[in-house]
Amino acid sequence: DLNAKGIDAVPSLVPLVLLKQQPDGTRRPVITLDGVETLPHGGISNRVTVYCNEEGEWVVYESDEHGFHNPKGIWSDSVDIVALGDSFTQGGCVPSDKNFVSVIRERYPKTLNLGMAGQGPLNTLATLRDYVEPLKPKIVLWFFYEGNDIGDLLYERQSTLLMRYLEGNFSQSLGGRQAEIDRALATYIEKEK
Repeated sequence: DLNAKGIDAVPSLVPLVLLKQQPDGTRRPVITLDGVETLPHGGISNRVTVYCNEEGEWVVYESDEHGFHNPKGIWSDSVDIVALGDSFTQGGCVPSDKNFVSVIRERYPKTLNLGMAGQGPLNTLATLRDYVEPLKPKIVLWFFYEGNDIGDLLYERQSTLLMRYLEGNFSQSLGGRQAEIDRALATYIEKEK
């Protein structure tokens, strides 16, 4: 509906959907950057993003510079607090100004939300390595939901790419590659349509 009105909207992406099961039982990313399998942790940047609807109204937000659910420009300043986790952290089906990370941001304006639906512990670790460590925030809040994060971990363990995050300081270094990520994700969305 938004696209029909001339609004260039995209769906919110669940990173685990970007892992395709292989015949040997492993899961490999469907996205490649420069021929290298890559698993983005956020969505398409700077786009109207349609997230979810549980109570009759769609949660729609404009994604930030790295495809997460934050106000524009938050990446340009130093960051005090980073919140990591799954849909609860992203703000699942709650208006953008009412999700709990936004409430924290009211008191601590330099709070960054890197939550994404479907992120389990390995994907959260990957987000920490790729985006949080370079920022060196004062506080990292890692939200864990025992209702599904253990199941997500079992799924994530099938990804050799995600398992590499348990080795030393492995990183995909995604922070400076957003334009490439955006193109790859846009291609993926068009193909899935």
